[in-house]
Amino acid sequence: MIRTHTTLISCAGFALLAFSAAGCNNGGGEREFLAAGTVAPIGSQGLLSSGVTEYNNLDDLMDASSKLPAGSEFAGPNLQILSPARGDQLPAGPTTVEILVEDSTHKGIGSVFVAGQGVVPGPDGKATVVVDLRPGLQTIVAEALDSEGNRTERHVSVLAGQLTPEGTEVRDGARVRVTDDALDAMEPEIGTKLQAQKAMIVQQVLGGSAPKNTKYTGFNFGATTGEIDCQPGGVKFKVTVENVALNLEYKAKFLLFFSTTKRGTVRAQQLIIEAVATPTLGANGALTSTLSQVTARTVGFSVPDWAKGEEGNIRRNFEQGFATQAGTSIDQMLTDALTKTKTNGTATPSAYGKPLNATWRFSDLLFDADGINVTFGAKVEAPAAGQAKGATYGFPNVFQAQTPNAPLGGTGGAAWNGALSIHQDLVNQTLHAAWRQGVMSFKVDQAKLDQVNPGGAHRLDTDTLIAGAPLLAKVLPAGQPLTLDIEAKLPPVIQVTTNQPQHFTMKLGAIRVDYQVLDPATNKIVNLAETYYALEVSVVLQADGDRIKFVPTGTSLARVDVVGNPLPNAEPIVDGVTRDLAPSLIKGMLAALPGMKLPALKGFELKDLEFTTFGDSFVVTGKATPQATTSNP
Repeated sequence: MIRTHTTLISCAGFALLAFSAAGCNNGGGEREFLAAGTVAPIGSQGLLSSGVTEYNNLDDLMDASSKLPAGSEFAGPNLQILSPARGDQLPAGPTTVEILVEDSTHKGIGSVFVAGQGVVPGPDGKATVVVDLRPGLQTIVAEALDSEGNRTERHVSVLAGQLTPEGTEVRDGARVRVTDDALDAMEPEIGTKLQAQKAMIVQQVLGGSAPKNTKYTGFNFGATTGEIDCQPGGVKFKVTVENVALNLEYKAKFLLFFSTTKRGTVRAQQLIIEAVATPTLGANGALTSTLSQVTARTVGFSVPDWAKGEEGNIRRNFEQGFATQAGTSIDQMLTDALTKTKTNGTATPSAYGKPLNATWRFSDLLFDADGINVTFGAKVEAPAAGQAKGATYGFPNVFQAQTPNAPLGGTGGAAWNGALSIHQDLVNQTLHAAWRQGVMSFKVDQAKLDQVNPGGAHRLDTDTLIAGAPLLAKVLPAGQPLTLDIEAKLPPVIQVTTNQPQHFTMKLGAIRVDYQVLDPATNKIVNLAETYYALEVSVVLQADGDRIKFVPTGTSLARVDVVGNPLPNAEPIVDGVTRDLAPSLIKGMLAALPGMKLPALKGFELKDLEFTTFGDSFVVTGKATPQATTSNP
C-alpha cells in the first residue's frame, strides 16, 4: 500500500521544482496537518528493500511489489472510498460517503476522518458519513491513521450542483456596457459622415417640396457636428449645421395678370436638428427603431429685404421643412444601420487544434441616462464527436450586471467608459466542450514538458527512477525516456472568487496519470505507477490581443492517489513528479485553451483592460474607442 498525501505547490512563476532522491526524502521530523486540525508524522520515505534481489525484467519487479510485507512502506491502514465513485455527477447538498478501513499495518486503527469529520468504522471496517457538497467540482478526502500515526489518504472528485447539458444557452451569459463618454468619441465621426454626404443632402433639399410660388435654386452649408446622448429608453441625436444658405426664387403676382420674380437667400448661422430614437429588440431578434420628438430650430436667421414682412412664416416653414426632411433622413439612416446590425452569429474557436462551436445572440437592450447595456445569450459546445456529452455545472438563473450609474462590479479604471461581464457558466461550458474534445487526454514526454515549462529541472527518464529505487538499474537502462499518459475523467470547473486577488478558482479532479516506460526486455509498455490527481489553482485574467486568457497564479493544491500495482518504493518518485507535474499540467491546459473573445458593440473596441469580479461573473473595464474598421461582435 502506498501512502498518499496532500502537497502544497507554489506556482509563482511556474518554475519547476528541482527533483532529486534527496529532495524527496522528507525525513521523520516533517509533519502534515490533517483535515481535523491534528498533526501526524509522515514517516521516513527512505528506500526499502523489497526482499527480492534478483529481477530478470520489469514484470518480475512489478510482481514483487505486490508481495511486499504490509507496513514495509510506512503506509497507514488500507483505506478505500466505496462511494461515491470518481467522476460521479451528484446534486449539491447532503450526500452519503461510504469508506472501508482495514488494519493492514497490524498496529490497530487509530483515527479516521472523512471530509474533516471523525468517524468510527464498524466491525466490518465500513463507515458512512453525510457530507454537504457545495456546487461545483468537489473533492472528498478520507484519511486513516494506525496507532503509530502512519497515515493513508484517499480522495474522489465529483461534480455537484444544478447541472445542465452542454450547449444549453446561458441567456445572460455576457453583458456589454458603453457609456455616454464612449458614445461621445463617435460624435466626430457623425459630423465627418454628414460632410461626406453633403452632395446627397444638397440634392435632397433642392428636390424637396417648396412653398407655393417658391423655387429652391441653391443650397449650401458649412461645418457639421453631431452629438449622441443616452436617456432612459433611447438615444437623443443632435446635429448642428453651421452657415446654412438657401437660395430661392419667389414669383409675386399683382393686379391679377402681372407677376414679378424676386430672388434672394435665406440664411441661418446655425441650424440645430434634434430627435429621439428608441431602438428595440424584437422577439425574432431583429432590431427596429422608433423616431420621435424631431425638431429643428435656427440661430441667427435672416431673409432678403423684400421678404421681411413674411420673415416669421418663412422661418417656420424653413424649420418645419428641415425637421420633416431630417426626420425622414435620420429614420432611414437608423433603419439601414439596424437592419445591417448582426444580432446573432456563430464562431468556431479551437483548442489543441480541435474545434468548438460557439453561438451568440442579443437577448436584451437597455438604455439609461448614462449609457447602453447589451445582453448576449450564448452557448459553447463541442461537435458531435468524442466523449459523451454529459452535463455542465451551472445555475438556472444567472447573474445580470445591471449598473446604469456605476462601473460594472463597482470598480474599474478611472478612465473606463466601456465594460463587459461574462458569467462563469459560459466559461464552464467552454471548458467542458474543450474537455469533451479531448484536450485533457494526452501524453507528455520530455519534449512536451519542456515546451510547457522551458528550463524545468525535472527529467522524464529512468535516471530519476533509478535515483529513487537503485534496484531498477538492473532492469532499466539509464536515460530510458518516460511517458505520462494523462486522461481527465471530469471537465475542469471554474468558480468566481469575488473580491479576491485572483478572479477564479479552477478545480480539476479525477485526472488519471500513468507513468509508463518501454521495457527493453519485452519491448512492451509497462505502467510503473497509476495515479489520480485532484488539483485546485487560483487563476487570473489577462488580455491577449482581442481575447482573454486564463493564467494560473498563487498557490495550488494537489492531491495524488497511487493505485493499482505500483513500482516498489515509488512514493518518493511519484511525489517528486507530482510537485513538478501539477503546475505544468495546469499551465499547459490553460495555455491550450483558445481564449475568450471579448463581446463588443459594433464599431467599438476595448483597450487598457482591467479585471475584477462581481457576483458570479467576471468583469472587464476599459477604454471603449471607435474602431477604424467596424466589425460584428
